[in-house]
Order: sequence, then C-alpha cells, then structure tokens
Amino acid sequence: MATRRPLVRLEGKSAAMPAGDRLPADCLPVAAMYDAGNSGAAITIDGLNGANQTVLLTAATVIITIVNLAQVGRLRLVRRQDSTGGRAASYVISGRTLLYQGGTAPLSSTAPNARDVHVLTDDAVSGVVDVDAGVGYAAP
Repeated sequence: MATRRPLVRLEGKSAAMPAGDRLPADCLPVAAMYDAGNSGAAITIDGLNGANQTVLLTAATVIITIVNLAQVGRLRLVRRQDSTGGRAASYVISGRTLLYQGGTAPLSSTAPNARDVHVLTDDAVSGVVDVDAGVGYAAP
C-alpha cells in the first residue's frame, strides 16, 4: 500500500508541495481574497492588492475608485452590505469607460448583509472596462 501524503492548500502555497509532485492540468490555484475594509463614503480599491478583493459598504452612498486595474487585467470585487443595508455604490476609474451588460449599471442588492460580486475587466488598450455583475448572493 502506498504511503499517503498530506493535502497541500493551493492558496499561494504551491511551492510547499513535495518535490516531484505536480498539479493536474485541470487544477487551478485559488488566489487569496484581500479585505479592503470598510468603505465609508469613499474607498480606493488598488488592483495591486490582488485580483480578488472584498469591501464592506458602510455609508448610504459609496464612491469606489479603482486604481491599477490595467496592471491586473481583471478584478473580482465582492461588495458586501453591512448589517443596516440600503447602501448604494458606484465606480470611478480614471481614463476608462465603463461598459455594463445591457448598457445599464446593475442594481445592487440592498438587503442587510447581502453580497454582490462584480468582475471588472480592463483590456488596457481601448480604455474600456467591462463590468459583469452577480447580485443578491445569500444563503438559502
């Protein structure tokens, strides 16, 4: 019987795999989620902090400024409502045009503790950022 090796977490630790071991071709490492903290009325999300980030919306109206998006190409941002809910947020990305599916910014979830996932993709050439949104994530 072959000896068993302990499982290896892939979140930035693939170097810790035993020598000679390889990941299967269909296995992708999971990037860590960076917590950008509480928003207040305005917050800057820096793409250099990672391609997966989360922010807690804590003011009635929040301006989310995205910087260094072109350097990462794609940013997955989880926008969370606080326990009060009712928070509205909009994006500002200097020098870029935001494109939304259907031409309209998606309505954000406003229920307390709701989560919306937005994926912002910047091609770094045309000055366009595509925004794909999944809204209303909640436990059943």
